Amino acid sequence: MTVHPSIEAEKRDGHSVKRMCELLKASRTAFYARRTGKPGPRAVRDAELTRQITDVRATSRGTYGAHASTPC
Repeated sequence: MTVHPSIEAEKRDGHSVKRMCELLKASRTAFYARRTGKPGPRAVRDAELTRQITDVRATSRGTYGAHASTPC
């Protein structure tokens, strides 16, 4: 669940985005990135890690880490 819609609503009511992010322990970078449609830093890192994991798994023909990386 994300707090960004709540922050957006409070922003429309004139509240400070900086203060709302502090109170809700949310990243301002992620808030503004979501508004612009660009992925935030964590989403970029997550996508890169996912790509690397997929590459390793494909290279090992699906056997590397099969027990740990297969959905239950």
